Amino acid sequence: MNGEIMERSVKRDAKGNDTVRGLPTDERETLCRIHLIDDQQLDFIRIRDLLAEISPKRFHLTLSLDYEGGFREIAQGGYDLCFVRETIGEERAIPWIRRQPAKPFETPLVLLATSPLSRLSEAIEAGVEEVLDFNRLGPQRLARTIEVTIARQRRRIRMAREEESYRIAAERAGEGYWRWNPIQRCIELPPSTQKNLGLGREKDAPHAIGWASIHPEDVERAQYEIMEHAAGRKPQVAVEFRIRNEAGAWRWVLCRGKGNPNPQGGMTEICGLIDDITERKALVEQARHEAFHDPLTGLPNRALFTERLAQALKRRRREPH
Repeated sequence: MNGEIMERSVKRDAKGNDTVRGLPTDERETLCRIHLIDDQQLDFIRIRDLLAEISPKRFHLTLSLDYEGGFREIAQGGYDLCFVRETIGEERAIPWIRRQPAKPFETPLVLLATSPLSRLSEAIEAGVEEVLDFNRLGPQRLARTIEVTIARQRRRIRMAREEESYRIAAERAGEGYWRWNPIQRCIELPPSTQKNLGLGREKDAPHAIGWASIHPEDVERAQYEIMEHAAGRKPQVAVEFRIRNEAGAWRWVLCRGKGNPNPQGGMTEICGLIDDITERKALVEQARHEAFHDPLTGLPNRALFTERLAQALKRRRREPH
């Protein structure tokens, strides 16, 4: 075969489900692999022709004629995208999508709506990436949907891998892991990190650190660092602040991490490492106190006087005369 999209013959799989198979594995590796779940052969032909109009050698299209066989097929992996007809016979796609064990799907789903798009929110909630009006489908809209949906899924997979890398790094370093929740505008901590920071643990639910949970003297700095990175104006997050633990004591933490750029110029899926640095801060403060105070009397020494004088002169030079 020369890589062109061709109509495949229908054959039954081992369990008796009608499935249309395409190119052998070695010929598919460089193609965009798309699966269609649809009981209408004419729909298959139409999408095949639209894909050929977009690019004759880029796409590899296969077909399953029912939901059971179709979702079993994409569960095996190897597809970049799956189009699902809204209804097949008396059955609807959305209940089938909800029953699938893995969400979000490794293969992104695009619902082909054959009626007014009144179920858009229901479809998105069920796990569908996009809903297309099949009756108005043209090559430009189809090409754009394929491009955006696949790019979004690949970005999601990349971010999931990076998030897992952060978790592994946190475990190895004895540090905690955090994730920024842009909807609730808070820092989420998994149970293991909650326990390490002395924040207690409530079953397996993540603990949320809102701005109100941060020390009043530190909250403005923490907000600034996280939101500046979220807006894409800083390359990463690196900020120290105090949070109150379960016993009511303030603990210093160092929060580091970064997100992934989005097309709007900001960052998404910000996550990273969080470490309890209370003892480190105490040692630094102790060393500073010893450097500027007499060890016998505990009174400020000449070094502290010199530093305070230098600070006062610096402020004086900045003030208008």
